[in-house]
Amino acid sequence: MCKLYLASDGSLHTGAIIRIPATNLVAPSLKNHKLIKRIEPKEGYVSFIVDTGADVTCLSFVDARNLEIETRYLEQDKGVIGIGGECCTFILKDIEIGLLDSITKDEVQFHIEKIAVTDVLDEKTPKISSILGNDILKRFDIVTDRVKGEATLKRIPTVPGKYRIVSRPLRLLPQTPKKTRKQKK
Repeated sequence: MCKLYLASDGSLHTGAIIRIPATNLVAPSLKNHKLIKRIEPKEGYVSFIVDTGADVTCLSFVDARNLEIETRYLEQDKGVIGIGGECCTFILKDIEIGLLDSITKDEVQFHIEKIAVTDVLDEKTPKISSILGNDILKRFDIVTDRVKGEATLKRIPTVPGKYRIVSRPLRLLPQTPKKTRKQKK
């Protein structure tokens, strides 16, 4: 079961590790090169808002920049329409999202979901957070415990889609970039 966290504004969030193959990070002419396919995927931590009204999972422009994803190398998608209007998006292919299952003092367990296609929001939408949409959420039941004030995602075993459970030592998690004194908050 993947834990969801309640923010002060009432929204549900989940922490996740996102894994992006190198073929997403290079110019189109290099995407099918055998050496590029051998490069280790890029990984990083992302906090997703759980949005049951969103059709697709979207990576925010800010999170994409923190992961050093250049949208100029990505194919432009048809865009998405939300409550704030329409925005341009770019396609990430064959990614994996590792939703947090549990954390102990030594280890973190992840539920890894494979996604064929997801979107990256463009630079005109810097204030929008990364969104976990129904392309992933349809694979889960959202279970709530009102007494404890907790919510979890429980994988529906009969729903298609590749997934696996992995554990990592806490010290090996990818870190979010820390701001230096020269950078403004």
